Amino acid sequence: MKNELLPKYYVIKEKLKKQILDGEYAPGDLLPSQNELMKSEQASYSTISRVLTELKNENLIYRVGGKGTYVQKRAVFVKEKMKIWIALLEQDDSDSTEKDNLGFPHVELMHSIIAYCASIGMQVKPVYHDDNDFINQEVYDSNSGIIFLASSGKQHLFERLNSLNVPYAAHAPMDCIYGNYNAVTVNVNHGAYLATKALIDAGHRNIAFFHTPSKNDFWALPKFDGYKKALREADIEFREELILRSKCVTQDCTKEAEHFFSRNGSAEKVTALFAINDTRALAAMKVMTGLGIKIPDDIAVVGYDDLPQSRNCQIPLTTVKLPCEEMGKATVKLLLLLAQKPEFAPLIKVMKSEMIYRESFPDPGV
Repeated sequence: MKNELLPKYYVIKEKLKKQILDGEYAPGDLLPSQNELMKSEQASYSTISRVLTELKNENLIYRVGGKGTYVQKRAVFVKEKMKIWIALLEQDDSDSTEKDNLGFPHVELMHSIIAYCASIGMQVKPVYHDDNDFINQEVYDSNSGIIFLASSGKQHLFERLNSLNVPYAAHAPMDCIYGNYNAVTVNVNHGAYLATKALIDAGHRNIAFFHTPSKNDFWALPKFDGYKKALREADIEFREELILRSKCVTQDCTKEAEHFFSRNGSAEKVTALFAINDTRALAAMKVMTGLGIKIPDDIAVVGYDDLPQSRNCQIPLTTVKLPCEEMGKATVKLLLLLAQKPEFAPLIKVMKSEMIYRESFPDPGV
């Protein structure tokens, strides 16, 4: 459509908008005055007034009384349909030997993010890069935002994006709430505390904890703290001999569980097991079943994550569920808010998990 067929205010607005987005007017620059625009564009007062009002509503400019109109102090502006990159990066804290494998809950979160973006008309694309690629190559443009999924130990990336004024939001462990980063996280400490307390309230005193050997797992360590907090509150002594440790690889989990439950007296001392994830819990349950230990009569078992297989195994697993759908939506909303209101950074949203009771530890209140 030719310009002469478009409303004059619209033509002028789009011209100024393009100049702003292309950097001809940089963030913080003073725009020509209303009178200057009236003269240069040969337009009326009401036309230029409408142009400036609409640009202000699109968060491209702001006005300072008695001084003039300025370009927003931000290099990134949100257009009608912002492009969102889901950055799939290697994890520094993973205790798995399959570091390139994107596992639960990241797949669930990615599906949630994609579905929510589609529902609101946003463009979204998953991309995989290692850290150096991501820093050295621009996988984003001036109308992009970034969502990190595998983001433990990625503070250096967040700091880089902070310096570039690129909007981002991370699905990140609790350690990120102590830094200058934008994140949606889950209070896994509280989830582990709830699970352990539920076992204690059901009468269990000797509760084993299936942990990781990694000292840098920022998801696992808060769960260990939540477990110990529940023990302290119940005046139950922490016992190192009740701790299992293995990498999150099924054969390693199985080997550690076999060692723990086969050694003299362990099965009789322990009446409950809480694992930092469902993978470890399911491996332990398989070992216990093979040793003739009845679940939950002899040992109650609780996992964490609510993996799909935890719902359909021989003895359905009681677990702590991550709110993946809600987290996906919250992460997109947080990213869009940061793109429009960068002055709100850093933004952190902390979400809670919930207990899902199944046969491995039936709900004591039912």
